[in-house]
Amino acid sequence: MIKIKLDVKKIEKRHLFQGAKGTYLDLVLVENKDGEDQYGNAGFVAQEVSKEARDNGEKGPILGNYRIIQKRTADKPAPVAKKPAPKDEGLAPDECPF
Repeated sequence: MIKIKLDVKKIEKRHLFQGAKGTYLDLVLVENKDGEDQYGNAGFVAQEVSKEARDNGEKGPILGNYRIIQKRTADKPAPVAKKPAPKDEGLAPDECPF
């Protein structure tokens, strides 16, 4: 799980784009070079700009920071739902079908 905090006042509306189901904002998460900072942030969040804007040397504004709340490990198995215990049918041991 990753927690993100954004300053929405810094979003440049000219880089928003219209999609089939709404208006979209592309974001980029950039990891800190030296790991977590003094506040526990793993990196910063920047607004993505169009390829044309990047080709012209433009960078998107930094909108905020992110921190990793829960790390996923590859060796950690997914939780398995427990099966309910079988009910005692009240059969005598000699009446057991197997």
